[in-house]
Amino acid sequence: MLTRDVEDSDGRIRGAGLTAEHPQVATLTAIVDTLKQLEKDATRNLEKAMKAHPLGPWVKAQAGVGNKQAARLLAAIGDPYWREDLLHEDGTVRVPAGPRTVSALWAYCGRHVIDGDAARRRKGQRANWSVSAGSRAYVIAEACIKQTGEPMKNGITRARSPYRDVYDARRAHTLMTHPEWTDAHSHNDAMRVTTKALLRDLWIEARRLHHEAAAH
Repeated sequence: MLTRDVEDSDGRIRGAGLTAEHPQVATLTAIVDTLKQLEKDATRNLEKAMKAHPLGPWVKAQAGVGNKQAARLLAAIGDPYWREDLLHEDGTVRVPAGPRTVSALWAYCGRHVIDGDAARRRKGQRANWSVSAGSRAYVIAEACIKQTGEPMKNGITRARSPYRDVYDARRAHTLMTHPEWTDAHSHNDAMRVTTKALLRDLWIEARRLHHEAAAH
């Protein structure tokens, strides 16, 4: 807006019309450039940490699961298999640390059932699961179903994600069992199933690593 000097669709000029060399513009530009570099550095460090993580090899082997998004998911859920101490408000231990079931992981990510229906946020009510963890898992599942195995515009064929198969199988299933569902309903249901499959496999790999470490 500082350098804009043309009319908007209503004929008004809302920009300040300053040049790029103006001190105020130059200062703000420098701040933005610094923030962009900090974000780039943070992303690079995050990806580096994910590569070095015990789950790094599993992440690398999954088409559509990127290091950045996987790291953000782990930051939200912690260890997929091992639960930390659950505390009371006063800081005392309510449930001691220990293994958690895959169902518990699903519930933590909002992929559980309440009164027979899929858990969803309701206006005016506080969610009893991690909305952040659920969103992170969904973003990864969404990236996975885009890995169809078909050639891209540049001619390169990308690997097909097994979670795309999970998604397609669920869509085919509900097409037969719920023909009355809208496309959006069917998609959301398939994404829920796909996200659960992704979290299950992550949990299985984390459990394997724990058992492997305990054996040594």
